[in-house]
Amino acid sequence: MEASAAERSHRPSLPEFKRNYPVFRFVGSSFISYCGDQIQLIAIPLLVLAITGSPVSMGTVTALERLPVLLQPLTGIWSDRLNRKTLLLLCDLGRGVITGLLGLLFIMDSLEMWHMYIGALTAGMLGQIYTTAQIASVPNLVRKSDLQTVNAVNSGFANLAVLAAPGLGGMVISLYNPGYAILVNSATFFISFLTVLSLPIRRAVAGPNTAKVRFNSFYEDVNYPPPALGLEVGASKVIVPSGTKFT
Repeated sequence: MEASAAERSHRPSLPEFKRNYPVFRFVGSSFISYCGDQIQLIAIPLLVLAITGSPVSMGTVTALERLPVLLQPLTGIWSDRLNRKTLLLLCDLGRGVITGLLGLLFIMDSLEMWHMYIGALTAGMLGQIYTTAQIASVPNLVRKSDLQTVNAVNSGFANLAVLAAPGLGGMVISLYNPGYAILVNSATFFISFLTVLSLPIRRAVAGPNTAKVRFNSFYEDVNYPPPALGLEVGASKVIVPSGTKFT
């Protein structure tokens, strides 16, 4: 207990909100990443439709992209136990590579449906992890008194991405084809990656990391979830696991 208090006392003090430039970059990187998510929402189904002409295949890929929502109890545990900055970087890098490859394969007329199935499922999984780790990282960048303000700004930019990014994606698709929209999507993830890389996100102090503790945390998230935090992203509502500790 004393060691924990001593550790907190030695942490560098955080600047007030108006001078907290790292959190501005963090919110900006999240906005760019959310824009990529929204472009992906309309571009991926159109890729499938262009390849197969089948609404059934388009629905299957969309379902695979949404399937990782079932992993939300686990993403809360991972955000508690692992380095959140590393999670954000891996998710942005992974989604940038995956969507970039899908876009290039489509433009080269080499894209096949098995590419889409794997890509949609993996990108959806990384998106779930990113959302949880992103929201849980905010308290590590701001003063407690500024937390509500930053969360409001972050939520506002997420909603702005919902409004603005699909229009951008639609414009690129109308001028070129869905493959180029996916490449724009990929670029947003790489920009977000470079921005997060420059941020001083401290690693959260976690408790015991035994197998029993991990199982109990997962069991409580699934069977006794307290009120969860909701974030509107695209056409669906992403629920951030309540077990995530915002420390």
